[in-house]
Amino acid sequence: MSSCKAIIALALGTLVTGCLAAELDVSCAPERPVAAPGSEVRLHAWVTDDSGTPLRENLRGSWTATAGRIAGEAPITWTMPDQAGRATARITVDAASRGRATCELSVEVVAPLPPLQPGATRGHLAARVLLVHGTDEPAGFGQYSYLLFDAAPADAQQRQRQLRAVESYLREIDTLEQLADLRPPSQLNLTMLPVVKVVVLPARLNDAGAIRAAAERVLAEFDYPRAKHLLDLLGKQAPRGGVALVSRQTPAASGDAPWLVMNLSTVSPQLAADWVRAFCWLSAQQRGWGEASTLRLRLGLRNALAVAADQLGEALTDWPQLLLHGAPR
Repeated sequence: MSSCKAIIALALGTLVTGCLAAELDVSCAPERPVAAPGSEVRLHAWVTDDSGTPLRENLRGSWTATAGRIAGEAPITWTMPDQAGRATARITVDAASRGRATCELSVEVVAPLPPLQPGATRGHLAARVLLVHGTDEPAGFGQYSYLLFDAAPADAQQRQRQLRAVESYLREIDTLEQLADLRPPSQLNLTMLPVVKVVVLPARLNDAGAIRAAAERVLAEFDYPRAKHLLDLLGKQAPRGGVALVSRQTPAASGDAPWLVMNLSTVSPQLAADWVRAFCWLSAQQRGWGEASTLRLRLGLRNALAVAADQLGEALTDWPQLLLHGAPR
């Protein structure tokens, strides 16, 4: 995975500079939630105070794992165990006189054959699908998410923001077909992007040039009227004029579940791309999708965005406009 200024990886024994704060909030996620035995997965952590401000005092983070081996310094690499199953890692962060906080994450170690059989919920992997005009969201999924732009870009920066978000969507999220043998629909976060017609894309998108070309094709067919309609269903708090990622437990039209909206209408294109990536990593760690888990996801995303903005030199001070958490209308 390419390096990302928006991510702080706290390595074993590595000192990271941060700001004075009353309390620590730590969020963490693996580079990917499913890995093969013996493969390597990068680990990431985001540290803020309880107001969402990235810490600037001396921090020390240490990682431990129930299986496998953790090594390295920014990035931290976790070598998966040889046996299939769920492996868990934990980071403990000390902030001098500001106390200690921990965060735990897990990775499903899956042998290429046989595939993981459906079973108890182990977190929701994000599975992408293009939502073609005139079709409805399929039923039975554990979570429903939408990458939405309510209007065509008015300038080059807005277009770049939308394009970078689509690139990250294609890069970070596997297709529904790729995950069908690993999880039942109830354990998948179906992440949709509305388009006016079918866009045929390569089954695998691993090359940066291919991803950029595919994103250009998808953006050219983006269904702005439907995206605006989906945002209208959220009511008066729906973000306008930029990039939004809406997540909820049921399809948008049902109107009977709480929702979480990430709104990066005014931030840099680089941060829009990192935001989609952080959402995929953190949402895959969820074990359920009730009110409490949605709030935990919101906290993790707030931390990731705060650190991302700090690294890019941006001012993200109005959190209510960036991360909206609402009840059904």
